[in-house]
Amino acid sequence: MNAPNILLLVCFFPIMVWAKADSISFTNFSVTTEFQLQESGLYKHIGSSLEVQFSPRLVVKTVLATSAADMSALVPEAIAITDLFLLTKTRYFLIAFARQDQAFAALKKLQTLPSVLLVQPDLQQKRTAAGPAVTFSANSSASAMELPVYLHRAQQKSLWPGNGGAGVRVAVIDDGFMLQHPELAHLHTSIYYDFAARQLIPTNSAKKTGASAKHGTKVLGILFGEHNQHEPEGLVPNATFVGISQLDTWTSNTLQGFYIAYLAKADVINCSWHSEWLMEPVQDVVDELSRYGREGKGTAVVFAAGNQHKLITPGMHEASIASAMVVGASNANGDPLAFSNYGTSIDIWAYGQKTLSTDENGGYSYFLGSSLSSVIVSGYIALLISADQSLNLTQIQHKLTQLVE
Repeated sequence: MNAPNILLLVCFFPIMVWAKADSISFTNFSVTTEFQLQESGLYKHIGSSLEVQFSPRLVVKTVLATSAADMSALVPEAIAITDLFLLTKTRYFLIAFARQDQAFAALKKLQTLPSVLLVQPDLQQKRTAAGPAVTFSANSSASAMELPVYLHRAQQKSLWPGNGGAGVRVAVIDDGFMLQHPELAHLHTSIYYDFAARQLIPTNSAKKTGASAKHGTKVLGILFGEHNQHEPEGLVPNATFVGISQLDTWTSNTLQGFYIAYLAKADVINCSWHSEWLMEPVQDVVDELSRYGREGKGTAVVFAAGNQHKLITPGMHEASIASAMVVGASNANGDPLAFSNYGTSIDIWAYGQKTLSTDENGGYSYFLGSSLSSVIVSGYIALLISADQSLNLTQIQHKLTQLVE
């Protein structure tokens, strides 16, 4: 994959006021989908309860040789054309317009052109953090520890603590991160980009970074918590952290988030969440990373299965992506927990019961569900890569299966 300057990814598009069309249709995985405008201003998918917000922007897939100048010639009314993700054989552009009606008109035009492989409106939907349905509080200070199940198992297999993930880069895409937590004082951060602020965040910032930081800070405790004989003892405290704070689900931001992780040379990308509806561009990018990342060995993109006790069906959301590492929540014996989503897309079950981690207030609170499970698996993968940089994704999955047996 080609890697242009990262600054191309983070340009800012102003919010415009526009008249809204009554309906819009476009293809997703070769299926035509139609949305109808609601009184709320959102668009409802005809045939389901899904509601989304559209912007005056288009996400466009073309062959790799297509340039921004070529796209400008096709849609001269565009006010900005930006690279979103350069894949091995194709590329994604973000095309911005002054008004939504212009974007919808351009969508209809581009849909007819053979040089355009896919075009969709840039849309925002709900994102579900795959954390607990019930929250727990904990003491503000950590207590002397007995090894949690997932650490005990890794220790039995001589995987943990090892070298603590040294030499591995772990990207986390989540709501935000409290990097000034005492458990994270040692953390080596390669890059931290905040989509809400549209800027790189100084790693010595004393404030909570990100719109919330509640969920992401819990993730960091499990991965990077200091080894100080108190929970949480991080799986990979010596790994390099790549932070991407993205609370929303604009398709363009999701693609940019993955591209930032790629440009930062992440070996593992942890996504302890899923959206309501899988978008084809997101699957394209995950497929690309899984196949060509890490110099052809494959970047591990880890998604949580979710906690709605639902069967994961094809195209349902990110946990249905075959090339991703999808993790369900289990108990200490490896039995699936009742709330976890399930189905053939799940690659591995990992511990998902109440576990102490860091919180966004500088203290500690409990973490559980497939969010926790996916973080644990991301940590295991980082430890495996740290021990043997030659491992490809197939070999990693085989070793993971042995680890959780």
